[in-house]
Amino acid sequence: MKRVIAGVLILAVLLTACGGFRRGNDNQYYDPVRARYFEGHDGVQMFFDQIPPRLFYYGNAPQSAANDFPVSIELRNEGSSYTRGGIFLSGYDPNLIMFDEIPIAMSFPGACSFRIGDWSLNELGFFVQCGDDFTWRGSEENLIDMISFHGITWFDDILGDIDFMYQNTGAGDRWDINFGGMDIGLREHGLALIATLSGLSFNKFLGREYVLAGDTYEYPGGEIEYVEFNGHIINWPQGTDEIDQTFLVTNCYMYTTFAAPTVCIDPQPYSENRKVCNPQVATWGRGQGAPVAVTRVTQENTPRTAVFHIEVANMGQGTVYDAGMLEKCSPYYPGGARSSDLNIIWFPDVRINNRGLDCTPRHFVRLDQSGRGSFTCTYPIEYAELNSAYQTPLVIELWYGYSETMERRVRVKRVT
Repeated sequence: MKRVIAGVLILAVLLTACGGFRRGNDNQYYDPVRARYFEGHDGVQMFFDQIPPRLFYYGNAPQSAANDFPVSIELRNEGSSYTRGGIFLSGYDPNLIMFDEIPIAMSFPGACSFRIGDWSLNELGFFVQCGDDFTWRGSEENLIDMISFHGITWFDDILGDIDFMYQNTGAGDRWDINFGGMDIGLREHGLALIATLSGLSFNKFLGREYVLAGDTYEYPGGEIEYVEFNGHIINWPQGTDEIDQTFLVTNCYMYTTFAAPTVCIDPQPYSENRKVCNPQVATWGRGQGAPVAVTRVTQENTPRTAVFHIEVANMGQGTVYDAGMLEKCSPYYPGGARSSDLNIIWFPDVRINNRGLDCTPRHFVRLDQSGRGSFTCTYPIEYAELNSAYQTPLVIELWYGYSETMERRVRVKRVT
């Protein structure tokens, strides 16, 4: 009897725990094992690892190294996407402080911009503009051997086997990337975005670039990196003993959100026959391991089509950028970013099985002032003659740029 009572109590505790876990997410197909890696609203988190609480200027120091100091930033990719980004340090007086890694006096080239085009399962088309400092070398059948923007070659060993094609169209120079040689699991979690935008350069506008793996099955916990700056107090204004300086750190990075809710395809929505499923509203309370989340998918079935209304939102603490305009995220970009460069979410991959859905608007949605947006996608039912419903995943991938800032105030004191 004691064993029976203990077993009942343990079962009750387990059911309560599972029930409590499920109540935080209204999606009936919620998988707590998968959610270990695909929950939350964090992307790349940054922290001050090393910065002196107070700096001292030695005017009569025998060695200039006495006025040197380090600034170190810790980066943690706590989301579920591969990412490539840049760290920018600004806010300080360049007449007082200089960093080896930030040659502010340099002349800046123009920013590159990308506009997404048509997308299929293995191929993405887009238009690119990078000013005059743009070179490429082609071979037979318009296959691209090399593309370079401002001296940055558009290839990376981590991207796997991808092919570039070029076409001259009435809308401009169109470039196509074929991802057939890339593992689809990696492609869906950031590497396809990195490949597409590898022509963008964060170094060009005085950033320190990084690439980090996310918190996934392959890399539990996510990748960590440290970005270091070597600072020097190079001058001191006459008549002052103390000066306050603010170091502003800006993190700009590209990121993806992946969601694959199981949906119900019903070719006979008005039938009273017994069915294995019915169209449901899927919602997510905990996100998908990224700062931008798919928050709700509403489904409506007709005998010939399934219509999905997909809602997205910026659930993080930062600013959403058009991924193709991410070079303008730098605080050193002349003129800064415009409103038209912000709050753009691309959705290059919305499909059921290997069939892409027709969506409105076509390729991207602009978030409103509350950080929310929506788009509608239609799936022509392929097996319309079936008399029974069936379940299948709806794959949704979002691409975007993201930016967050932090600051630290430091007092600089003259000693001699």
